[in-house]
Amino acid sequence: MSPLAENNNSVASTALKLGTDDLHRLVEESIDWRARLEGLRAYEQFLATVCYFLSPADRIVEQYFGQSEHWFNTRRTAAWAQSDLRELFAAHGGTKQIESLGNQATADELYDWVKDSADAAGILYVLEGSTMGSLFLCDLACSNFDSPADAPVKFLRAYGKDTARRWQETKLWLDRVLSTEIEIATAVSAARKMFQIYGGQLSCKK
Repeated sequence: MSPLAENNNSVASTALKLGTDDLHRLVEESIDWRARLEGLRAYEQFLATVCYFLSPADRIVEQYFGQSEHWFNTRRTAAWAQSDLRELFAAHGGTKQIESLGNQATADELYDWVKDSADAAGILYVLEGSTMGSLFLCDLACSNFDSPADAPVKFLRAYGKDTARRWQETKLWLDRVLSTEIEIATAVSAARKMFQIYGGQLSCKK
């Protein structure tokens, strides 16, 4: 199944938006993006944190949908952040902890509540929705480099000019796969938990 098929029923995506708006705002208010992204060491730590808490989320999404949804092969994942981190280390150096990122444990325990595909769909809603703020965040990260065009910002660049289109396609897909009230309610609950994980890992208190 491709997310490109048309669908006029937006019940699930609307419920996800309305059911998470409050947490979305709270998370955005809790994160000081300039502190997270301005300066090479800050950007390095941001990428390492992304790898830590998003890698298990990506595995969950892949587990439930990856075999049947071929468009997932081009989805933004924590592996993009890991690629940026390795490129950053190669060009500018970094801490030994970051250098050995490939052997770093990930936060699997943050997702021990996931039970089914509706939970995974709620997680995906947040993962893909987060690409929409990519242009602003990418500009912040690029300010760290003399040549922004060559900056290691694949993760924050997301899908570039196709980001908005991809997000609309993702919402259409969610509207198809979440077809019952129970599935939608489960996905909303999962999305709220995912927003809490985002805030807990990236807030200025970290």
